[in-house]
Amino acid sequence: MKVVVPEPLFTEEATRKHPLMLWSLFDACLTHGHELELAFDEQLAPSYLAWRSSLPIHARELVDLVVRVSLQSAARETVDRVVIATLDATDWTASPPRLGPEELVALLHQPLTILVEHEVNDGAFLKAVGFGFERDEFLKSVRKGRIRFDHAGGSSMRDLIKTRGQDRARAHRMWAVFDSDALVPGAPSSEALEKGKACLSMGILHHMLHRRAIENYLPPDEIDEAMPHDHKDVARRKTMGAFRRLHATQRAHYNLKGGFQGDQARLQPGGSDARHRPAVDALFSDVHVDERVALAAGFGKDIAELFVVAPDKGRPGISEGRRRHDGQEAEMGPLFRAIIRSL
Repeated sequence: MKVVVPEPLFTEEATRKHPLMLWSLFDACLTHGHELELAFDEQLAPSYLAWRSSLPIHARELVDLVVRVSLQSAARETVDRVVIATLDATDWTASPPRLGPEELVALLHQPLTILVEHEVNDGAFLKAVGFGFERDEFLKSVRKGRIRFDHAGGSSMRDLIKTRGQDRARAHRMWAVFDSDALVPGAPSSEALEKGKACLSMGILHHMLHRRAIENYLPPDEIDEAMPHDHKDVARRKTMGAFRRLHATQRAHYNLKGGFQGDQARLQPGGSDARHRPAVDALFSDVHVDERVALAAGFGKDIAELFVVAPDKGRPGISEGRRRHDGQEAEMGPLFRAIIRSL
């Protein structure tokens, strides 16, 4: 997050009225990695220069460090969340929002909350699917407590978004990530669309997954290696083989938990997604009848647990190389850059 600081906050009158505000502001930026922008030329601002000169030498060095690091950060990438510091009353209706001293310092100490549908599996998913620098920054922020996950299952997420969004400070430090539940490309479920609308209306940053659900981001090799290799389990081997033979778009929208049988109620006449039946039939039209039988029941309701790292069960993290080969970087790269920009 970026904090824009106008010169009037450095005047003698302002620092006398709020003696700890500026130091708390610089300290919060240094501690939590926020970007600070001076809304003036620091070399031509007498109030700022006088305030800086009044500080002990170690404090001046910290102030200079925050300013220097913020300039370097600004040169690399744009920050998505911006607030303006003010001595006046907080105004969340302004663009960017203008925050008074107490509200501003409190906001800077808040972690970024990512609202997910299943805290364990979805949290493990987000820890697993980033790439490169952004993934490292994301994981470091989770470890340091700058990012936390909050759970809101299924349709209750929409209600929670609306409730949390009424607290503007909380909404400003929140993301929502949720399944599209799309049976075919470009056709999210009505519930997923409602979640997106709720986020927009509440000013909450969000991402609806392009693929059907988090388990659709498990590369086939990861699923195969996690399955018990019992050669007597012919049905399981057939399911895995049939899944491998699906093309990428089919794998992205196949119901890994419940298989084709799991979608019957949604697609039958009068079902919630009956209108998508022709598109679903077209998407899977080249799947042979024997392979449809093999894919009828899916891999079970716990398949997404494969994202949870479990060394005691011989389950390491999901391979970045396999995820890249699976074509995930085009979606996950921008998502994680956006999350890091909003920190």
